[in-house]
Amino acid sequence: MAAEAVVESEVRLPPKLLPVFGPARGDVQYRSAYGGRGSAKSATFATMAAVWGYAERLRILCTRDTQSSIKESFHAELKASIEAKPWLAAHYDVGVDYLRGRNGTEFLFKGLRHNLGSIKSTAKVDLTIVEEAEDVHEDAWIALEATVLRQPRSEIWTIWNPRTDGSPVDKRFRGAVTPSGALVAEMNWRDNPWFPSGLDKLRRLEQSRLDPQTYAHIWEGDYLRNSASQVLSGKVR
Repeated sequence: MAAEAVVESEVRLPPKLLPVFGPARGDVQYRSAYGGRGSAKSATFATMAAVWGYAERLRILCTRDTQSSIKESFHAELKASIEAKPWLAAHYDVGVDYLRGRNGTEFLFKGLRHNLGSIKSTAKVDLTIVEEAEDVHEDAWIALEATVLRQPRSEIWTIWNPRTDGSPVDKRFRGAVTPSGALVAEMNWRDNPWFPSGLDKLRRLEQSRLDPQTYAHIWEGDYLRNSASQVLSGKVR
């Protein structure tokens, strides 16, 4: 009987995310990254989810506050990460609205706001990825965690660009009381070793034309403070 081929491949991560993905699956319940645009947060989390789904059969839920179509989901990030590595591309069947591995790994894509009942009935989730987590309300967090942390080694991964000091996701992972062992990293454009030159041109342009507070929110992961981008800024008291 012929031996199964062993695939050896290098998976490169931004240095600041190495501690986040260092521990083995199930050793921690939460892995998170927050910050501004161009930091490779989403791309890295997508790559690691695909790699984990390659290594073993997993049921992976990808969610966000609202999702009216698959185009608004994490599907595009996963597809790009999978297509970037031939061994992942050979392993996954990537459809228009689904993503499955040859070993039985399955990705599910659901919005939270209008599908909370459906989320609550989703069984045996090994990994949950919450994208744009800044928008997720507290009641959704409570229901989500109670549903998806039932498996022996289940985890929640969280990605967000901070907007409001004291938002539910901020309180969870940057507040005074955070889950024990949660791994959290701040990631901005300068932390991305592969930050594209085209995106850097856009960053410099926006640095020159946006007010400092809005620029800091978009690119530096700062809270969106009183700025010209807020409609009634300085007009009401």
